Amino acid sequence: MRRNTSRSRDWIGTLEECYVIDAMFELPCKIVNVPQLNDEQVIAQISSYFKEYAGFIAMGGLSDTASKGIAGIKLGTTGVYLLIVDPHYTGVPSERQQVFDQSYVRWMHVKEFPAGAYNLCFILQK
Repeated sequence: MRRNTSRSRDWIGTLEECYVIDAMFELPCKIVNVPQLNDEQVIAQISSYFKEYAGFIAMGGLSDTASKGIAGIKLGTTGVYLLIVDPHYTGVPSERQQVFDQSYVRWMHVKEFPAGAYNLCFILQK
């Protein structure tokens, strides 16, 4: 999410996403503020979430101002990767590969994320 220094109401943060999802869709959510995405406890929490809920995690950060969501996690020999979905894509792609080629859906190594705190919104509906 973009840090809002102008006090504009054009953008909402992860906390507000949580409120909207809960109020409009009656889906309980939990906000977790994490100091770093590549922390072992955070990775364990994300991994556990996908095993238990198989849901979607909205995320925003103070220094990483591009809103995005986590749709999966891959734990491998080369590290931890998160399947990132960028909500800014509009339109209908001419082919499925276009969405990947333009990085609207991509695997990102946790070390690729800018350092800093993130808010994660875990949707708790099974």
